[in-house]
Amino acid sequence: MLLAQSHNLVDSKQELTVVWLKNNATSFTGSVQLGGKEEIRSFYGRVEGSTFAFYAGVGDQGIYRGTWNASTQTINWNTTPELIIDAGDDVGNEGRVLAMTQCNGSVYAAVKRRIYRRNNNGTLVVDTDSLGDNSSRWVRVNVENIRADAASGWRGLTCVTQGSSPALLATYESAEGTTLIPVPYAGKIVRFNNLPSGELSAKADWTPTVEGDVGDITAAGLTAMGRPTAGADIGYTIAAYNEWQPFTSGGVLRHIAGMQFQWKNSCPADRQCQNADADAAACFIVRNPGTTPTFSFDCLQGTGMPLKAKDTDGVIEYREAFVAIRTIEPSPWDADVSYYGGIDGNSVPHNGSAWIAKVDLTP
Repeated sequence: MLLAQSHNLVDSKQELTVVWLKNNATSFTGSVQLGGKEEIRSFYGRVEGSTFAFYAGVGDQGIYRGTWNASTQTINWNTTPELIIDAGDDVGNEGRVLAMTQCNGSVYAAVKRRIYRRNNNGTLVVDTDSLGDNSSRWVRVNVENIRADAASGWRGLTCVTQGSSPALLATYESAEGTTLIPVPYAGKIVRFNNLPSGELSAKADWTPTVEGDVGDITAAGLTAMGRPTAGADIGYTIAAYNEWQPFTSGGVLRHIAGMQFQWKNSCPADRQCQNADADAAACFIVRNPGTTPTFSFDCLQGTGMPLKAKDTDGVIEYREAFVAIRTIEPSPWDADVSYYGGIDGNSVPHNGSAWIAKVDLTP
């Protein structure tokens, strides 16, 4: 069965209401329809005892739990979210669930500028800072300040091994600079160490270790590619839309994530952009492990990837802008092959612009 997060938006109006199916509408019985005016931005599944459990983050509603029903071949979703989110008119800043993962036995979720950890045994914590019902098994473990009008937040939650211990990797979508209310992790790749086990009894604000700055990594990569760039030239960045994908290269386990970057002022004359400042290239960052992890930056090239000149109709079409690698998935048939896919609308009209690229690293 294929599970997919849904963001069916055209001109900011959702065309489809999300339902979870085995194959078609006739097989969908005895379960709960999720979605509505908002979207499912992330989900996670794992085995809990003898149960296949799934978690879906629905914008401005919360995180729902469901279990696999073998007889109907569907996911039966609870009618009430475990973590209630009610951001009111501030959904863009507060109400979207952007990433989920499991680390050290617990499920973590990024809800914009907050990160939550789920108590496995059902312990409810009062005042979890949930933007809704403040009695939940989802406990806030980090919250960051944010520029009032920015769609910033935590992304890319991924469990990694640092030394011999599990750690939580995350990136903060945002720009650096004095325009922000102080956000120490704006545009940063960070790692949360010393993850607890067992139940949490109160909310917290964990302090992570900064591993890298996305703007600086991007600038160094562009310079290495022959386009001298300073970190100060790079503005808004999004790295690891959903997760950091593990892969093995040279016998070393590394992690890779797609990203997009925007120029701080406007699109340089020697670059093609989707809009006034979002670079059109399809780029990614690789995390190399170590006591102090290092990062490298590159962009997809090869057959089918060269950009074509933008026309003047104001609508982005295929190959006029790739903008962002949003998803990277390894092939289930060939260990040397991965599939990269993306596009980020950035409030610009698009038509047939989404893309998937096959990347073959066969020696």
